[in-house]
Amino acid sequence: EVRAVAEALSAQAKTVPPQPAQPSSDLSAPARSSPPRLLGLATGEWPDSRLAASSNAVAVPCARLLQTGGFGGWCPITDSPEEYFEVDLGQTVEVAGISLQGRTPCTGNWAQTHELLKLALAGFEDECGFLGVSAETFARPPVRLIHEVAMVLIESRKCFGSGDHQWEVDDDHATYTSMSREHKVAFFEQLIARTNKVWAKPGRASLVGGPCRVSPDEIIKGKNCEETNRLLQMLSYLSLQQPDASGRPGVGSLGDIMPQWVTRWRMAYLAEGRWRWYDPGAPDGANDAAGALVLDGCTDACAVRYVAL
Repeated sequence: EVRAVAEALSAQAKTVPPQPAQPSSDLSAPARSSPPRLLGLATGEWPDSRLAASSNAVAVPCARLLQTGGFGGWCPITDSPEEYFEVDLGQTVEVAGISLQGRTPCTGNWAQTHELLKLALAGFEDECGFLGVSAETFARPPVRLIHEVAMVLIESRKCFGSGDHQWEVDDDHATYTSMSREHKVAFFEQLIARTNKVWAKPGRASLVGGPCRVSPDEIIKGKNCEETNRLLQMLSYLSLQQPDASGRPGVGSLGDIMPQWVTRWRMAYLAEGRWRWYDPGAPDGANDAAGALVLDGCTDACAVRYVAL
């Protein structure tokens, strides 16, 4: 087993709109007796049960390099050296290196939308039959699904809050089966405009990639689906900034829209029944975290950092 402990999480807004992560495929490591290979996280061969031990267990399915999904990546709940992520290797192996990448929460990638909605709507599942659809449905989401998701986020989750941006949806726009095309266009026009207005506050627009650039006609015709997914993600993060069904805002740092990455970390491993901290200068490892080597992490949310061991 390997345990990586985050020492300093930088949750910083980028000065340019965040883009979907584009991981490098160069995972080469120094020459060894046999070529290194991917162990199973990035390839999806290993089940989530091998990642279950974590200080932020909700996000462990997302800790897979080269995969875009869920919340955009695993992240610590707080900026603390006590945070950790543990992988069960299943057998004794020599680890040649570890690749790290940060988390970009709002990308427009459809694979992120389904899990994000489940997070934003926790406690409101009785109103959300649409959560039973597969994640792939959001690759080209039906217009009725988009309307149903938006209505629950607006009316039950109060994504626009109770202040200046509060929205009481007109009766003509509330029930999809009774809406004419003109009603649908009017509803989506308001939805897009109100969402962009909230995110247009200084310092916030760049966090979600700027204004949502989808039109009501494109939503109705099933076009520009990436921007439609970004609209749903923007609404989800507005919801996560409001109190949930239990009165608590967000879920750990997963509810944070700001791109995040680990800048420094230590590693512990289990050998011969004992946890040891990684220190290349000590053949048997260090006995405690204070003696472990502090490893470099990432410098932004997108680039992959390969750390040779």
